[in-house]
Amino acid sequence: MNESPLSRRKGTIGELLTQIRLLEYGIEPTIPLIDSGNDIIAIKGRIVKSIQVKTKKQNRRIWRFRNLREYDILVLVNLDEQENKLDCAKLYLLTKEQVNGRGSLTLKHVQDYELSESLINNLFGR
Repeated sequence: MNESPLSRRKGTIGELLTQIRLLEYGIEPTIPLIDSGNDIIAIKGRIVKSIQVKTKKQNRRIWRFRNLREYDILVLVNLDEQENKLDCAKLYLLTKEQVNGRGSLTLKHVQDYELSESLINNLFGR
């Protein structure tokens, strides 16, 4: 299935925003040179996590995804379409176990996983 240019741009914004937010928490984000199915490789000290990013506009009620490859963390980005400000976007980080093979998630499913220092510490250690 081919993505539209608008969808690719939205996805790229979500990936870049994820990189910036990870940097704010002392995580070094890097982009794989070869398409491994992961959008970002995140490094903190000796801990390395593979990340996939899925982005939606705020007016959409659900994140849909399929055929996710091997990953450690799924980042769901909720862009604030009305304000059109990236600093209003919310990011949610879930482990593969928390996603549990689902093909979609709603805000209700992910609200407890909003990006925070304690969540980063749980995922990457202190």
